[in-house]
Amino acid sequence: MKRAFLAVTTALFFLTASAQDLVRYNYKKGDKIYTGTERLIANPSYSKEDAVMSKLSRVIFSDGEPVWILRLDFMEPTSWKMPKNAPLSITTTEGRAVLLQNYGVEPNLVAPEGMSTEKGLKYLNYGEYYMDNADIQKIVSGVATLDATKRWTDDGHIIINYKNNELGEVIAAQYNAIMNSEAPTTALGDNLKSIQDNRGSRLTETNLIKVADKLSISLVYLYYAPNSSESIDLNLYVPGQTVPYAAAIDVYLKNGKTINLHQEKELSGGRALTYPTPDQVKEMMDGVTKVTIQTKNDTETITFPNNEFSDAIYQLYNSLMMVSIL
Repeated sequence: MKRAFLAVTTALFFLTASAQDLVRYNYKKGDKIYTGTERLIANPSYSKEDAVMSKLSRVIFSDGEPVWILRLDFMEPTSWKMPKNAPLSITTTEGRAVLLQNYGVEPNLVAPEGMSTEKGLKYLNYGEYYMDNADIQKIVSGVATLDATKRWTDDGHIIINYKNNELGEVIAAQYNAIMNSEAPTTALGDNLKSIQDNRGSRLTETNLIKVADKLSISLVYLYYAPNSSESIDLNLYVPGQTVPYAAAIDVYLKNGKTINLHQEKELSGGRALTYPTPDQVKEMMDGVTKVTIQTKNDTETITFPNNEFSDAIYQLYNSLMMVSIL
């Protein structure tokens, strides 16, 4: 089985997706709660050239007050970096104005068009805009126009008119997904083992978590800059056993579904590597009753009476999402 890649420009989430499907991460860290969505693309009805990809996040502080972060990726054919404090003006369908600023870190950058590396890797054309409850609720009511500054020049504006509230509907779906998400009850520990960056790509690995006497697991997140795709690997460690190449590894969910995985490499020492899809990893967080692993001599069946497997996946996955590029 080939590793499952999720390409953000092609594998899109639809507005009919459930709130749970749209939530990318939801975790507690210290005295703050972080929740964020998957990306959604908004195409104005008259032009696909003005497509914008939206991601919405919320941080709740100890006093209960939230900060909302709207990330907009402008899917233009040329590449640029948006300077810090570059303004974004949104006019709602009710005629109200929302004025925001990019939170970036380079205050004096004048970004030329067509900026790219020697390997052809383009910078992401995005801004991150922080706001309070009042502003996000205005935007959720509907978006009529968007005016984003990408360069400190007269022609450095992106102006998009929405005839059918295309962007507003996308942001509203993300907002509702966050508002309907359950508050996380388990705080994240220090689960990250390593982060390796290479020309814009990233490989992040978690530590092993023991979920049963006979099983420990870890996750690996891979982001590939050349095509903006990502994947997640599930590693298993079964002490005292050998898991042969192509051996079946089945994960049984509480909802009755079974996720069928396989050993993907020739490994020794009780190690196994599997390639679940990102959606399958999310499904594992909802409840796993048992895992069966075909070994060299037998089949190991490991049960989880107290949701140990799902709790570990939850912590490992959200730890990866803390530092993921997308």
